[in-house]
Amino acid sequence: MDKRKVKIGILLGTTRLGRQSEKVYKYISELLEHKFSEEVEIFLFDIRFLFSQFDKNNFSFNKEAIEKYQDFIKKIDGLILISPEYNHSFPGELKMVLDLEYQIYRNKPVIVVGVSSGPIGGARMCESLIPVLRTIGFRVYQYDILFPNINNYNFEDSREEERLLKQLKDFIHTIN
Repeated sequence: MDKRKVKIGILLGTTRLGRQSEKVYKYISELLEHKFSEEVEIFLFDIRFLFSQFDKNNFSFNKEAIEKYQDFIKKIDGLILISPEYNHSFPGELKMVLDLEYQIYRNKPVIVVGVSSGPIGGARMCESLIPVLRTIGFRVYQYDILFPNINNYNFEDSREEERLLKQLKDFIHTIN
């Protein structure tokens, strides 16, 4: 009997143009496909698609996209949430998205991935986001994944890849 694949969702938590966290989003999804294809099925979601229009003075949600987001969360076993650090916190539009629905988050495993142009890789964003995730029902994985100095990050560094693979493997195995 074949073992069921773990359904992992990867959520990109910013709508900003020129976002550097998109590099991490692509890197992690490709790494999971390449290294864990026998164990996981990957689903991607970019919160940019939830907004019909978004600027600091006006926004509206795309109702069809909200249903797709809810379906995305419902079908996955665990979530990799990638977010940049903006002013020591996470993007406001990510908070709006998280507030769309609480029941579907109940006890869903999540690992937070921080992205920053600074030297600590979004650690302050993780510190502000994790209590919110716990409050709305997520089961937060004990370790964060941090990508510091993203503008100069070396995605070819085998030591960093090995560290990331270990964290992802541990996260996947906590879901099973």
